[in-house]
Amino acid sequence: MIGPIAQFKVVLDANIAVNDLVHKLKHEKVRRTAIEEAVKSGTIELYAPTWLDEEMIGSTIPQVAAKRGISEPALQSLWVSYKEQIIWDDTFTVPEDFDPRDGDAKDVPYVALQESLLTAVILSEDKGIDRLGGTRTDLQFVMSVRDYARAASYVVGIRIGSALIGSISVGALVQGIRGLGHLIGRMPDWAKIALLGVFVIAIAYPQSRHRIFNVLKSCGGLIGDVWPELERLIDLDAEKKKEADTALEKSERLLGS
Repeated sequence: MIGPIAQFKVVLDANIAVNDLVHKLKHEKVRRTAIEEAVKSGTIELYAPTWLDEEMIGSTIPQVAAKRGISEPALQSLWVSYKEQIIWDDTFTVPEDFDPRDGDAKDVPYVALQESLLTAVILSEDKGIDRLGGTRTDLQFVMSVRDYARAASYVVGIRIGSALIGSISVGALVQGIRGLGHLIGRMPDWAKIALLGVFVIAIAYPQSRHRIFNVLKSCGGLIGDVWPELERLIDLDAEKKKEADTALEKSERLLGS
């Protein structure tokens, strides 16, 4: 209904991963970080070589915990659940014959994995990856992708809900509303919005609004009160679609910079 959802392949480096864990530990009320939210939405596919797990457990987490005075067991525990969102690849390991003059040996698996994925970028703050020929991005890109995912989710939710009435006649819809009217007042706000969403497709076209409005008016004050909300959802759909397009364009610009 809105076209394919954009998706980006991202290789996760240890410095970004550990900072995300620290953020989660310090902000316990944060359910998901920007990275986790983007992954959950499907707009980012998060990859890593199995070397990342070894690096995080053996060196990165202990070093960061000691340097920042943070509980190492707490970070290690967070890592156990955090890494479940990663698509792991065991193809690339640190080569024994790597020339350290070309960069840091521990960065090699990330660059090799990125190159094998073709369109992927490496999410890292390590400039050594640049020297190895890797394509690097930062959290600004993730934030932009997350904003795109949030706006797009509104559009998808509204339009999927709206499509449900595609096979329902207006008469049947009205009868259903009459039967459910007494329940609406007890619904939570999110359920009311979801219910309103199913009407959007019926009023999305100007030529049909007048006829449908006259039919719905016969249902009484309940629909008369709901109608402004239906109009608002149409405007919200257009607004969020614009936000999604803007955020996606920004994400693509950041990749090209």
